[in-house]
Amino acid sequence: MSIRRSLHRVLNRTAISFGAVVLMAAMSAMGSIGASAQSKPVTIPVLVPLTGFLSLEGTSQRNGAELALRDAADAGVRYDVSDTATSPEV
Repeated sequence: MSIRRSLHRVLNRTAISFGAVVLMAAMSAMGSIGASAQSKPVTIPVLVPLTGFLSLEGTSQRNGAELALRDAADAGVRYDVSDTATSPEV
């Protein structure tokens, strides 16, 4: 298997895992919002590498998070996208 194919496979698994985590967080937030009508909107931080050598993957992750949270917006769930600049320190 080539290095390029291996990297592509790892990035796909990462995107799928990221999407699952965002979906679980949104579902959890929607459940807590439904329990109390007076609660404040929940903001989910979305940390993705929009710049740097992983920017293409970060764009896919951001788009996946937006798709996952689109329906949750009606329940008061918001998201805040932040660029990690492909740096683990952020």
